[in-house]
Amino acid sequence: MKKMIATVDNPESFRYLNKYIIPKIGLENSTFTNCNYAFFEKDEPVTITDWNVVDGKYQAVVHSEKNLMPTFMPISKIKKDSIRNKGNIFEQAVADNLQEVGLMEGKEAGFSGAYDVTLKRADGAIGKVELKFSKHAVFGQVSLHRDSKGWDIREANFKRQPIISTFIRNCKCNGFPLLEVLTETVRKPKKNEIMRGVSLASDVYDFMPVEAYCWDKGYDILHFGKEGTFGITDFIPDLPKPEGEARVRIRAKHANSLTAVVEVINIKESPIKFDFFNLQNLKKIKKKYLGYGRD
Repeated sequence: MKKMIATVDNPESFRYLNKYIIPKIGLENSTFTNCNYAFFEKDEPVTITDWNVVDGKYQAVVHSEKNLMPTFMPISKIKKDSIRNKGNIFEQAVADNLQEVGLMEGKEAGFSGAYDVTLKRADGAIGKVELKFSKHAVFGQVSLHRDSKGWDIREANFKRQPIISTFIRNCKCNGFPLLEVLTETVRKPKKNEIMRGVSLASDVYDFMPVEAYCWDKGYDILHFGKEGTFGITDFIPDLPKPEGEARVRIRAKHANSLTAVVEVINIKESPIKFDFFNLQNLKKIKKKYLGYGRD
């Protein structure tokens, strides 16, 4: 097999960077080395925190549990694989347990292509659940593009996510419209350019940005690993509505565009915390909250 040369003038290395490196930035132990390099062993789990061009080659900044010092590593030394982070593992474990007690249909988390897991009530209604391993995980990805008028959301993207897109268009940054500030401070990218260093946050709002994302996606329930379980709709009337603070952050992720995501600043813990890892507890949830009678 021909070895990839990770130079900036190689189109294949640019595609590799966008497909296998950038999506994993900030995800703990999300990939592996494919050979021995510096102090790293082959197949060692690593976390990618950034990337840069060094001596004309794409380099990822990585560390591992064995090697904590951030180290530049050629992207060709990192495995070409799909992301498998703690959030993915968390979602799949929850899905397996829900299937075990008869509360979810489907083979794996995200099988529908849109939702992490689902809950089935006794009356047959299906509730869609958004799972977050941590409150620090971000919500959504809305692409921004720049034309002659400035940075904005394309209409096709707006139609797919109208509620959160409207919020992004209307939210403020230091009291000024966020997209106007972005237009004044960030130029149009060159062809195939990733706008490194772009990170612009909106003012802090209540939990509306998170709820807007969930409404667009059709979620009924929001669950955090530590903070508990919340109702977005009244699918389970006993669940409290989420209370907290959130904001929009714009960052560079892909070439030729920017990405807007929603960050949670803080959230009030829910008095109801579904323990998705305890089968006995799930059976109690099934009866107490989802309308199933005693077996």
